[in-house]
Amino acid sequence: MTDENEEVDVDIDVFEQSVTEQAASSDQRWELLPASSMLSIEDAEILLRWRNASIITVVGERNGGKTTLVAQLYEQFLRGPFAQTLFSHSLSLQGFERKSFQSRAEYGADRPDTPRTSAQDGLAFFHIAVSDEASLERTDLLISERAGETYRELRDRPE
Repeated sequence: MTDENEEVDVDIDVFEQSVTEQAASSDQRWELLPASSMLSIEDAEILLRWRNASIITVVGERNGGKTTLVAQLYEQFLRGPFAQTLFSHSLSLQGFERKSFQSRAEYGADRPDTPRTSAQDGLAFFHIAVSDEASLERTDLLISERAGETYRELRDRPE
């Protein structure tokens, strides 16, 4: 017999539940955190209604290192301030981690090994907010993530 105020431990495999199921079964004392993967076009629009942000597009051929460049920027901030700039916030930490984890796991490899971006993924954005070290003025950046094949198609067929 248990006291009605006593907590009961229940094992739940949250990785096999949808976010909706997790929310429904979660204890009301816990707050769900927003998703932190890549931002969709709609997510980027919502951010732009909330904050001013610069949109950066890294354009290049397939296997040109576009994602690796962005992942290395994130990696620099994991080490601390970079170029007189401080990391302030990100809405896409999981997205950064998914793209940079493999390179970190294979530390000592001849060159970084960043997972390729598929053309099927469409357009997505990394988000990072940085602050000037001296003034602490914040700047939000949306960095596009798109497969190199898309840029080749645009170059080859500009119409």
